[in-house]
Parts: sequence; structure tokens; C-alpha cells
Amino acid sequence: MPAWTRRAKAPLPLPGVLPFNQAERANYRRTSTQADLEALLFSSEEPLTVERFKGVLGLDSTQVLMGLSELRQKLAADESSFILQEVAGGWRLATRGELDRHLATSMGRARTELSETLRDTLAIVAYRQPVTRAQVETVRGVPCADSLRQLLDLGLIRMAGREATLGRPVIYRTSRKFLLWCGVRSLDDLPPLAGS
Repeated sequence: MPAWTRRAKAPLPLPGVLPFNQAERANYRRTSTQADLEALLFSSEEPLTVERFKGVLGLDSTQVLMGLSELRQKLAADESSFILQEVAGGWRLATRGELDRHLATSMGRARTELSETLRDTLAIVAYRQPVTRAQVETVRGVPCADSLRQLLDLGLIRMAGREATLGRPVIYRTSRKFLLWCGVRSLDDLPPLAGS
């Protein structure tokens, strides 16, 4: 049963654990808005936009953004296993990076790791897009058809039309999944190239 479909019962006190005093509890307690935002984030597989929060919760943009900012601070303050990321035009809860290896082991899955060849090809597409296969091969100096096909299969790049030149070659761009995979809001958040 998925976590979001389970209804939690009131927690039983743990033996030997002292309850928080009022001052300590205030540091960790979520406001109603923060709790609503956190529940929506927890139950969503995709990043949620401010518009989506507004539509579901009936809040304005300022309230949503303030609630998300405060929730991000509280997650950091209580050293939660989750962090709040602004990524690919929306917001999502993600597991802290240092816990990734434990999750991969326990759940039998791993983050998509790319070979050096695929990383090089993906970097060329990301920094030079829109780009054709011939342009990628000019930069890499080797054939790249297989690498581009694998990146398409992984969903990290997409075909974005055809160039209006002889042979009408396919134009490649990065996908939304690329932004999620990198954990960035937009292409503007990619690190600058060395020497630029």
C-alpha cells in the first residue's frame, strides 16, 4: 500500500524518550499551510507548480511561496531525510543525497548512472542545444548515433523537430526529465562551462 494511502494513527509514546517542551516543539511544528503543502508534495510523483498548489489549497502565490520557503527551512532545521527542491518548473520532496546509497541498496534500485560517453554526449546537447547529430559528432570527434539513441530511450533528450537544411537532420534538445535528473530549475542553473 503506498505511503500516501495509509492513514497514520496517533503515535504511542516511545519508552525513554522525553517529550518536547513547548519552546522546542514550536521549532518543528508545521503550520496548517506547511502541513498541507508537505502532504501534497509527499503524495505527488511529479514536481508541483505554484499554480497547482493555489488550485488545490485556495491560496495566493505569496502564501504558497512563503509556506514552501518556511517548510524548506523546517525540513533543514529538524535534519529531515527529505529536502525541498525547486526543480523543472515546480517543487518536490527529495531524499537527501547522502541517503541515496542506502535507498538503492534496500530497494534494489539505483539512480541512473551514465557512462562517460553518454555524459559527454548529453553535455554537448545540454550546452549547445538545439543541436543535430552531425554537430554533436563534430564536437566529440566520433560517431554518436548510439549515444543519442540511448539518451532518447532514457528520456534525457528529445527530438525537437528537423533542421531546414539538406537531408533535414533531427534537432535534439534536453527534456524535462533531464532537469529532474540534474535537480535544476532550468537550463540557466547549469554550471558554466570551464573557461567561459
